[in-house]
Amino acid sequence: MATIKSPVAGYTGVVVGVQFTDGVGEADSPAALAYFRRHGYSIEESASTPASKTAAKGQSGNEPTSADLKARAKELGLSTRGKKDEIAARIAEHEKQQDPPHDPPADPTGDANTPDPTSTAPAAGDGAGSVREV
Repeated sequence: MATIKSPVAGYTGVVVGVQFTDGVGEADSPAALAYFRRHGYSIEESASTPASKTAAKGQSGNEPTSADLKARAKELGLSTRGKKDEIAARIAEHEKQQDPPHDPPADPTGDANTPDPTSTAPAAGDGAGSVREV
């Protein structure tokens, strides 16, 4: 199992099926780990993590293996046929067509009596929202 840290400090939510709480999640799926590497998450791997086993075999561990790519393609409902670079291109094209990830909403500040900083004060005169004919 690998511990993944979100690039968004304090993020709580789900990314590619992994639950994050206060910016930290855990996963052992090769496809999920490959996704997190590509998107700048920091990963602390234990000895039993599949990516650690790959690194122990002499591979860099930074690039996803063919098995990682096939697992990710299957997860996305894409074809797993072809060479490693073809599968990677298929996944990249699919991800490019998806909506970009959004930052989690900021925690609200103030209380019910704090005015909304984006609102404007009511106009002077007959009252807010009234219309006068000239």
